[in-house]
Amino acid sequence: MSAFRFCAFLAAAAALFCAPALALNTDGRLKGPLDPPNDPAGYLVGVSSAPMGIQRQGASSTGTYGNGLTFSSEPVGYWGFDVLSGTYAIGVGHKDQFPRMFVFGVAAGTTYLRIRENPDYYPVGFDYYPSPAQEFVQSFEALGTSVTSVSVKFATSQTANATIHSVSIDPQRNQTIGAQIGPARVLQGSFSNDSMATWSAGEVPTVPGQYYAVKFRRSDGNNFQVYYCRVRDFGGEAFPGGRQWYGATQTADALKTVIGMDTDGATSTMNTSIANSQITFQGVTVAGQTFTANGTSLIGVHFLAGNVAAQPDMEVALFQSPGSGGMGANQVGPSKFVRAIDNNGRTVATWFPGEAPLTPGQQYYVRIKRVYSNTGFAIWRTTTDEYAGGQAYIDGAAQNYDLSGLIALETSPGSATMQPVSVSTPIVTARTPSSATVSWSTDVPSTATIQYGSTTPYTSSVNDSNSTTSHSVTLTGLSAATEYHFRVVASASGKRTARSKDQTFVTETTAPNLLANPGFETGSLSPWVGYGSDAPGINNGQGLGGLGPRTGSKYAGRAYGAGGRRSYTGMYQTASVQPGLPVTFRAWLYTYQLDGFDRPYDMMVAGRVGIDPTGGTNPGSFSVIWSPLSASQDWFDVYSRPSRYHDLTVRTAPTGSTVTVFMEAGQINLPGSGVNSGSIAYVISGWDDAYLSQTAPQQLSRLGDVKALPDGTSVSIPDLVVTASSTQLGANYVEAADRSNGIRVESDSVFALGSRVTVAGVLSTKQSGERYIANGTLSSSVAGAELTSLGAKNAALGDLGGDSTGPGNVGMLMRTWGTVVSGGGTTFYLTDGSPTGDLRVDLPTGVLPPVAGTQVEVTGIVRLQGNSPETATIRLKVRQASDVKPL
Repeated sequence: MSAFRFCAFLAAAAALFCAPALALNTDGRLKGPLDPPNDPAGYLVGVSSAPMGIQRQGASSTGTYGNGLTFSSEPVGYWGFDVLSGTYAIGVGHKDQFPRMFVFGVAAGTTYLRIRENPDYYPVGFDYYPSPAQEFVQSFEALGTSVTSVSVKFATSQTANATIHSVSIDPQRNQTIGAQIGPARVLQGSFSNDSMATWSAGEVPTVPGQYYAVKFRRSDGNNFQVYYCRVRDFGGEAFPGGRQWYGATQTADALKTVIGMDTDGATSTMNTSIANSQITFQGVTVAGQTFTANGTSLIGVHFLAGNVAAQPDMEVALFQSPGSGGMGANQVGPSKFVRAIDNNGRTVATWFPGEAPLTPGQQYYVRIKRVYSNTGFAIWRTTTDEYAGGQAYIDGAAQNYDLSGLIALETSPGSATMQPVSVSTPIVTARTPSSATVSWSTDVPSTATIQYGSTTPYTSSVNDSNSTTSHSVTLTGLSAATEYHFRVVASASGKRTARSKDQTFVTETTAPNLLANPGFETGSLSPWVGYGSDAPGINNGQGLGGLGPRTGSKYAGRAYGAGGRRSYTGMYQTASVQPGLPVTFRAWLYTYQLDGFDRPYDMMVAGRVGIDPTGGTNPGSFSVIWSPLSASQDWFDVYSRPSRYHDLTVRTAPTGSTVTVFMEAGQINLPGSGVNSGSIAYVISGWDDAYLSQTAPQQLSRLGDVKALPDGTSVSIPDLVVTASSTQLGANYVEAADRSNGIRVESDSVFALGSRVTVAGVLSTKQSGERYIANGTLSSSVAGAELTSLGAKNAALGDLGGDSTGPGNVGMLMRTWGTVVSGGGTTFYLTDGSPTGDLRVDLPTGVLPPVAGTQVEVTGIVRLQGNSPETATIRLKVRQASDVKPL
């Protein structure tokens, strides 16, 4: 799966120190793992103990054997080979959570290759959910046409089902998990390693760009625990736009799961169970598997064999049919020779694209047998007939099962060797209260799209049509003192499209800084108060890991050398503020650690910022509002893993005249879980340029006045009535008491229906053109009666830039009526004969649509949906079941 990338190092033999684990054999089999001196500390960490095979291009009369495991100790993932002349293909099998990958065109000679994991979705920094639940769910954006694997890590030895589901997203970006797609798979595993479930390509079809969800659930319905991810890279989400749940509770932390999708030009034609395949055919002379081609050539076969330790040399070959005794008839392409791994991972054979050509739609046969004898061996199979495109053959007899393994094909000529565009980690080079400039580079001239928004899924995008290798794009129309998510999608002719990881940045503010000594330029920590076993100190100049001041000459930080302690340290400062008016705290974090991904992820160095709106000074208090944990080290730069300052932010409303802000960083340690006994080398963190702002909002007397104000304006509006709460629609809705206007309010608070409120926040506009209030807070709230909805014909709903026949009632609670035309799930369509066409009505989860042909009266919030005001459509969002009444 394109989930992987790799880094190859080529050098003369004399330039490298070699410590072979296996001797070079005359038949040209693999030499062994090597430790190049240009990476003595293991900066570049690869796949640990992954099954792999190296086979020479073309046929060989004596056979070229290659198979084994990547080096499992430092430096993880290296293999060196000094083999017969020619060019080689390398296949790497499934390893824990990581899908398969292929590398082609590696020349013979003393070549040193670093196989490195880098999936499209790769959550980092984890622990297991402290609260057991019956199910765990992670939604994600599909990047390929089918899901072929998912992984999870259990807190204890467990057996659970993995299923893939459709996801519907409403106009408020709430996600609802829908029907199951494809069959369930069983996962068997423990806390020691991740467990993987697999599907053959096409079993779980997906549409790229749409969202789906993986659900983990025990078949007996009992509670269990899985691992999740606590740390974000540069503030970015592991699954941009994804949501995650444990039980019925939505959480901010992603599941520790990797989603495999065939996005690398190869197709997992047959991909059958790994963990749930502990059944073997014993005493086998020849084994095989038929499959139906959905690609143009065979490039890889994985299988799991046993009883091969004494005679491990095996031949894998492709035929048009099983033939007599399962020996195969009409061989296609050359045989490949492997040294099988006895009961330890999978054995991997690889072909170059085009060596074993296939005709899509036809059935073929893969044969597996010993080379030098007919001595029986064991081979693993599935527990059920998983693969519909073929079946296993044992000594020529067809079985009602499939081999446990993978048959991978090149999807189309040239697709498997096409490389993705290489995109550097984007950097925000300049920002203002309303704009930010994003810069990045690519290895070839390419065009790109920057997707961004104050949340995900992204709500806006900007195209960079200049085909160049050096890119810089300025995003405009942003809100001040607001965190934005973004990623770069780069495309070039002859290359696969590539996506950068999600990242965040924070826009500037013009409001004064309420903190003293924010950049530590006084040379003293005061008035900051340090806490933890070793509070941060004041430093200057550049130190270990490249840490130095972001601006000025000083910063606050802490560094521990090799074998450093596991500790979380921090500092806080209390500041005077105006009660009820939202405050925004922003600070710049620098983290660095020497050890890489081979270390336990819950030992990573990360930091976060927080605000206690009550003014308390205890960082362990439940009243503190924290940002997500974030690391500012570029894990996906395989050469040096550099660090840089990254800004974190958090926003809330004070409950009194003071607030306390916190900055803390160190090795991850869940509160109350104790300190892990391990340590990592060089635990380094630093803080600089802290900023606490509170912008006095523009006082408006009428809600309708917001139409004349630009985005980014901070406003406060009194005497509004709550017409919908965020528990119903994902956001609160308020309306003027005179019924003249309504508006959406995005807030961490849940507004009570009917309450009379004063709302403060920042004006923003969605892609559809609908205005809303972001970062909303309640300045005051008094219980009151709910408003009675206004009635109108279907055509009178909405406001499409003056083209509608009705008033500007977007965001208002409205009532309409008509005949149900069609619908199902969480949507139905209503008509009253209006010339504007049928009205779409969206329902909350659990509310069934009325039967087509019936007449109903519907009450709901009027919404706009679309990527632009010109293409926006009107929708009515129902709050509860009682909002739909038969006539």
